[in-house]
Amino acid sequence: MFKLARIDLAGFKDLLTQWEPHFDGDSGLLYDHCRPFLDHAERICGEKPQDPTYGIWALIDENGGKKTYEGFTHINHKLPRTPHAEVRLVWNALHPRYENELKPETLAQFTVSYIVGAIKLAKGDLLAQSVRIYLGNATDRSYAQGIVASMKSEMNGTSPIEFAGNWLHIVDVTKIDVS
Repeated sequence: MFKLARIDLAGFKDLLTQWEPHFDGDSGLLYDHCRPFLDHAERICGEKPQDPTYGIWALIDENGGKKTYEGFTHINHKLPRTPHAEVRLVWNALHPRYENELKPETLAQFTVSYIVGAIKLAKGDLLAQSVRIYLGNATDRSYAQGIVASMKSEMNGTSPIEFAGNWLHIVDVTKIDVS
């Protein structure tokens, strides 16, 4: 599983340094498509001071002693005109090297890392009772549904997790142990 950690501008520049060689060649169109998204994420990471209610968090793999950025997401907390604090993950992005070769077990690892990381944030740095994770497409939703089904079986068939459109909604993080 990958660690979900907030990154600043220096961390985002490290991420781009690792990712940019994978946008070359056949992936040039991917780079052009992602550029506005990457520029916006970089602006958020460069804000001084960083806003405690939103920012960019990366999925980090530190196996083998080298830090690699496997993905990143935009997280916001307690949106205006909402009654309760909620951790929301949007823009879930993966390293471009996975664009053409994403194995099912790797996608499952990413999905679990985002879910567990979000729950830990809601129980810690971004206190909230609920979490919402945007699932960008049918494949993401399918994998998330499979993972949630496994979680429910471990929780004796009950779970505070539901789906609404392309959103995975964890209604009550206090009912899930991710320690």
